[in-house]
Amino acid sequence: MLTMRKLLPLLSLLIAPVAGCKPQQQNTATTQSMHDDSAAATDTVSGIAAQVRHFREALPGTAPAELTGGAASRDELVMRLVRAVEAKDRATADSMVLNAWEFIEFYYPHTPFIGPPYELDPQHVWLLARADSDKGFRRLFDRYGGDRLNFNGYSCAAEPEQQERNRIWSNCVVRWNPGRGAPAEMALFAAIIEREGQFKFLSYANDF
Repeated sequence: MLTMRKLLPLLSLLIAPVAGCKPQQQNTATTQSMHDDSAAATDTVSGIAAQVRHFREALPGTAPAELTGGAASRDELVMRLVRAVEAKDRATADSMVLNAWEFIEFYYPHTPFIGPPYELDPQHVWLLARADSDKGFRRLFDRYGGDRLNFNGYSCAAEPEQQERNRIWSNCVVRWNPGRGAPAEMALFAAIIEREGQFKFLSYANDF
């Protein structure tokens, strides 16, 4: 299961078949097909590795040793976001979502994006995910920044998705009543990544 809300529909545009491409001839020898498949797999692995290297080289600073800026528990992370929105503290909220270094070091290498049938390079995944997150972030603060949210709890999926050393908590909804209608449950973020006792938001893609 892909855990970044709304990301898969965007990524599907990158992996859709190219219009007008003709199928290979059906009489290709089996041994040649196996050779081609093996070569393609090798090319994919080496291509992705090169893309990861280029992604890292373009980033300022050095690779982090762990997630930073988040929280030591899932509950604390969600509460920090609620307080940040109420205080219109965009800087704090922005520090709580996965950054580019954390994405390439801790998240991307363990996702389905890196293998078949997706085999998507990190630059595309990051740019699309970040664009969706930034849009949700702006809408959250533009609509509710500075308001009292009357937070009344939250819930996520009963079990996380295990991706190597990462645990991904998805299907999270916040229960609140920001004074603009009846109490509601809304997704204020896409998912939460848990890694070695640290928690951060994967994305602020939300219901707005």
